[in-house]
Amino acid sequence: MTAYAEQIKFLVVMKKIFITIIFLLVTGGSVYFAWPFIQNLLFSQPTNTQPASTPITKTSDLIKSLTDKPVFDFWFRDDEIYFMTTDGQIFKITAGGAETNVNDQKIFNLASVSASTDGSSVLVSFGMSNKIFSVFNLITKTWQSLSAGTAAATWSPNQNQLAVLKNSGVDSSLEILNIADQKTSPVLKFNGQDFDLNWVVPDAIYLTQKPAAGFAASIWSMSIKNKTLQPLIFEESGLMVQWSFDGKIGLKFTNTTHENALTLINQNNQLLEKLSLFKTLPSKCSFGGSVLWCGVPLDIPRNNLLPNDYLNNKIYFQDSIIAFDTASNTVKEIFDGQAPIVDVQKITKQGDKLFFINRYDKKLYSLAMGK
Repeated sequence: MTAYAEQIKFLVVMKKIFITIIFLLVTGGSVYFAWPFIQNLLFSQPTNTQPASTPITKTSDLIKSLTDKPVFDFWFRDDEIYFMTTDGQIFKITAGGAETNVNDQKIFNLASVSASTDGSSVLVSFGMSNKIFSVFNLITKTWQSLSAGTAAATWSPNQNQLAVLKNSGVDSSLEILNIADQKTSPVLKFNGQDFDLNWVVPDAIYLTQKPAAGFAASIWSMSIKNKTLQPLIFEESGLMVQWSFDGKIGLKFTNTTHENALTLINQNNQLLEKLSLFKTLPSKCSFGGSVLWCGVPLDIPRNNLLPNDYLNNKIYFQDSIIAFDTASNTVKEIFDGQAPIVDVQKITKQGDKLFFINRYDKKLYSLAMGK
């Protein structure tokens, strides 16, 4: 009986050892094959295809948030910053950092906001299909609506005037509105629809088309003096241009069969330089003299269709911020894009700081550069 009991005890121990070995092999193999998934779950970084779900909490020493309100656009008047929130209210931030409400009227379905050269008035368009255009005067705090049929409008680069495009359904007419006395002067009638306006140089108004990959867009130049219309840039796919303040240099983006090209052109669309040191979209840049300030994506996946995917909010970028000197052809990195994560829009230099809207949280930020 004792020998038999010992034999039974030995078999039970061996069975337990066998079961333990099988369990370790099974679980170990599962962990081995599941490790790539577990590793991805634990250590993967968020993609850039969706906006951040929570406000930014990390802030570098250089980048500072100026308001906790979501900002649609901003501009400057003297030493004060004005901004319009995404629901149409207007606020100002003084040089000391105090924030006050200028106009609490809410406007929904904002489409565009642009300030006059001196910052004393702001042109606003809103609505879904048939947009309404109106001008708010910051001094008198009054609204002035543009006439029915207005399809587009833009400020003069050096006077308190607006170029206004009207569509009758059959043809289009371009006129200049003097804000002070409300008088208009006709410029030109032509056949054509779906144009935006850009008044870059004093003697010419540009008629532009919405950018899209695969669509051959053009920019037409209308001479105010001669009342003539001629193509400045003709039928280029994905066409986007950001002009310098004097209109002598343009940052041009085009897209042909998924190949993105970024170039510098002059006022006659003559090539100045093909840019290979960085890749971005003109809407993420602005000129300051000979320097181009840009938000530059750390990565642009090849399968993204630009500019469509970006303009339609299908993708978001993680941007660095650079200064490109067009005179010396040199690039200086101002911000490395690591923390906080920003997707730069409407970048503007004022004094020794850069200001921009972060597309992830729609907040207004400043970036100190030093003098």
